[in-house]
Amino acid sequence: IQTLLTRMVYTLERYDGVGISAPQIGIPLQIFIIQFTRSQMSGWTEKIQKERNMEVVPLQIFINPTLSILDNSQISSREGCCSTHGYSCRVSRFKSVKLSALNEEGNPVEVTAKDWTARMIQHEMDHLNGYMITDKMDPGTLSMDYWNIVNRRQGEFKLSFEGIKAGPKKWFSSPLIWKRS
Repeated sequence: IQTLLTRMVYTLERYDGVGISAPQIGIPLQIFIIQFTRSQMSGWTEKIQKERNMEVVPLQIFINPTLSILDNSQISSREGCCSTHGYSCRVSRFKSVKLSALNEEGNPVEVTAKDWTARMIQHEMDHLNGYMITDKMDPGTLSMDYWNIVNRRQGEFKLSFEGIKAGPKKWFSSPLIWKRS
C-alpha cells in the first residue's frame, strides 16, 4: 500500500491535480488523495474563490472512506477531471459532507468539509464508486475547454494527442481555460 500511495502522490503532484483515486490509475482499491495548494487556488479570481468558499487543503490520504451528507442542499459548479482532460461540465454536489476513513498510517480519521472541499471529496468518492463527472453532470453542460483557447487565439492552436511529456508540471484542472458559467 505504501508504494501505491507514493505513486499516487507522485502522480497527483506531477500533473498538478487536486485529487486522484486508485481506480483512475488502474488499481481497484478504495483509496483517494486530495490536495488544493495556494498556487492552484491562485488560478481563480478572488471573486470566484470567495463565491466557492475555496480554501487551501493540505495533502490528505483516505483509505476505505465512507461518506455522510451533512447538508442536503446542492451547489452546481463547473468541474474538470484528470480522466477527462480538456473537458469540463457543471456537476451538482452536496454543500457539506463528513468523511470517515483510514489515513496512510492506518489510523482512523474523520473530516468535515463544505463547499469547494466537499466538492473535491465527492468527486473522488464518485471515482471509487465507478462514476465519472460525465455520469453526474448537469445535462447539456459538457464542453471542450480548449475551444476557449482556440477562440482567444483566433484559431491559432494545436491540440496534440501525443500524451504527457517529461518536463514541468501540467495543469489538468486549470480554471484559466474553463468557461466562467
